[in-house]
Amino acid sequence: MRFIMTFVWSFALVILANYVAGAIKGRPFVLADSYLPAALLAVFVFLLAAVIPKESTPEYE
Repeated sequence: MRFIMTFVWSFALVILANYVAGAIKGRPFVLADSYLPAALLAVFVFLLAAVIPKESTPEYE
């Protein structure tokens, strides 16, 4: 489920960024321009999650 939601959020955020950047530059919004960067962002997030160690937080008393 986390993989699906990672793809959903990456697509949503990249589409939003593409829309805003296009509006600032005065370009028309093309949804197809967001597919590849969104997929690359999702893969980057998966790789980043795999690299970060899963250590537990030490208990302080």
